[in-house]
Amino acid sequence: MFFAGNDPVWFLRKLFELSVHCIVKCLFDALSTFSKFEPDIYYLKWRIIVDSLLKKHLVEKIFEWIEK
Repeated sequence: MFFAGNDPVWFLRKLFELSVHCIVKCLFDALSTFSKFEPDIYYLKWRIIVDSLLKKHLVEKIFEWIEK
């Protein structure tokens, strides 16, 4: 994601702009110990729960680049 120039904060902002309520959780189960840390590896995952009456296609539009 970062190597392609994508900004994850942009996606979160767009969700918050569209949604009445979002819950964002950072999952760090895969976080490595410092001695095994690789700077090019993504260790954090995000779980985003969108609680809204929005049409599904509006949320999918934000992430449509993933399918390409």
